[in-house]
Amino acid sequence: KKNVKTFKGYLPENTRKAKSIEQDNILALIQACTSKRDKLLLLLLGETGLRIGELLAVQYTKDIDYENHKIFVHYRRNNENHAHQKYAEERGLLISQSTFDLLQIYLAEYADLLKNTDFLFVSESGPTIGQPLCVSSVYSMFDSLCKKSGIKANPHMFRHYFANER
Repeated sequence: KKNVKTFKGYLPENTRKAKSIEQDNILALIQACTSKRDKLLLLLLGETGLRIGELLAVQYTKDIDYENHKIFVHYRRNNENHAHQKYAEERGLLISQSTFDLLQIYLAEYADLLKNTDFLFVSESGPTIGQPLCVSSVYSMFDSLCKKSGIKANPHMFRHYFANER
């Protein structure tokens, strides 16, 4: 945890504990992943600072600029996985070459699962196979990764990592 001071403005200054994750722990979680989908999800959380709802709402057919290695966040409230932005703020985010390479591999290897949806992240197994991934599934994935690696983490800690380190 890092102490974070709020802006010194007209209101009294407050301090609070912001839960972040260290880069070494991110790498350990990525190594604990057993699927390319999970690795890609963690990398994109760390590189972009997106909220989990924003990332799960990304549609690979509309929201990715493959030529310029950018992911765009578009405001949509009617996604079938109920994932959406917190605010109606649209923006584009660059991703690294190595993450973009993994994205390309993921899209190729998961083509059969992705063929019936526009969403980038889908369920890999069970009764919801091929359907857009929902927030509760991501938290279940994090629970498994935390038990496997011994590292306490959640998706929002990646957002704090991005804000603090980038």
